Order: sequence, then structure tokens, then C-alpha cells
Amino acid sequence: MIALMCPAAAAAAASAATLHVSVTPTTLPKKRTYEVKLTGSFAKGETAAGRAFLISAIQFSPKPCLATAQAEYKIRPTQFYFGEAGGIFESHSPFTQVNDFTAKIVGRRRICAYLYPKSVVPSDTTRPIVRGQASFRVTAP
Repeated sequence: MIALMCPAAAAAAASAATLHVSVTPTTLPKKRTYEVKLTGSFAKGETAAGRAFLISAIQFSPKPCLATAQAEYKIRPTQFYFGEAGGIFESHSPFTQVNDFTAKIVGRRRICAYLYPKSVVPSDTTRPIVRGQASFRVTAP
């Protein structure tokens, strides 16, 4: 049997958004600095205005990230760190965002990141076009 992919399906597969999250180091003592790096890409046609809205949060729990940033917003404690809007616009693809933080509380943590086709607020029902996550652990000094 021969499987064929139609041109439209091939184009859709080629334009799928990506979002990768990494934390360095993955284990660190309290009061030390760690780096969160978000890298991704999107096709302009996947977004409302040719730019995507990136939201990232530090979840103070080892539990997996939820399906949307809006769902993450409802649980506490979660720290959204891209300003008052909770996110930033990415106009270029591919993109990279790097942020440094100081570990303040011992325990397992998770970075939850979401890429949306437009700006969203907590009451919005828009789904992300892609999401990513990474975990790390903060130990006693």
C-alpha cells in the first residue's frame, strides 16, 4: 500500500507552530539564579495579525501544566512573568526569549508556556496554537 499526502496536508504540516522550553540548571540550590529559555516558531497565517502572543508562567508545583494559560491563572501559586498583560507579542518567527530568575523556595517547579494566535485575558476561551513545559528542582542551600 502506498500512502500519499495531499499538498494542503503537507503545507499544514510544514507550518505547524513549535514551542520549546528549557531551564538551566535543572537542579539548583535556593538563592541561585536559573535561566528560562523559550524558543519557537509559527506561520503568520496561524495568528490573527501576523504575530503571536507568548505567555509563560512559573508553576510552584511538580504537576503537569494545564491545557491553557487561562486555566493556569486560576490556580495558585503561579507567577506569570511577562509584564502586566501576562504575555508579550512575538512578531518574528523563529523567536527566542531568555529570562533569569532567582530561586526563592525549595521544591519542584515547572515552567508552562503557551503561544496564542492573539492577545488573551483570563476570561478568554481562545486555545493556544502550541504549548510547552519544562521542570526543575530547587534544593536547600
